[in-house]
Amino acid sequence: GRRNGEFKSPRGINIHEITGDIFVCDFGNNRMQVFTPEYKFKSKFGNLYHPMCVQLSLECIIVLDQGNPCVHVYNFDYSLKRSIISHGLMGQVRSTRTFCLDSEGNILLTDYDSNCICVFKYDGSLLHQIFKGVIAPVGISLDTRGRIIVVSHRDDNCLQFF
Repeated sequence: GRRNGEFKSPRGINIHEITGDIFVCDFGNNRMQVFTPEYKFKSKFGNLYHPMCVQLSLECIIVLDQGNPCVHVYNFDYSLKRSIISHGLMGQVRSTRTFCLDSEGNILLTDYDSNCICVFKYDGSLLHQIFKGVIAPVGISLDTRGRIIVVSHRDDNCLQFF
């Protein structure tokens, strides 16, 4: 549905560790929706085109907008802080699927078509890319020691460790 609290192809979800608010990527309605810990609709925000994944830090909300593709950084009042454009430039991302944050606040963004992981600083500048051994990354996380774990979609459908 299109009304507040209704979804059309929801994707990513995350829960704010302090407030308990629930953030949901409403992919088909091109918006983010926020719910209270009691599952009541609280707000919607974002001028997005297919939000896919959401991560929360103590300072901000970070949303992967797969349709653009770019990463939007929002304040907790839902105002846009900045956008990290991830396509069209050499050394940047062609086909985003998901991302995670490391302990320093860097954004690790998967690139399915280029078989790589792009690491961006919080300010949006590209730090580096990881190509060696990355195959069709569709999921990414960090273990407790900060090592990158990637879910591969093609070939052997496996977990990859970096």
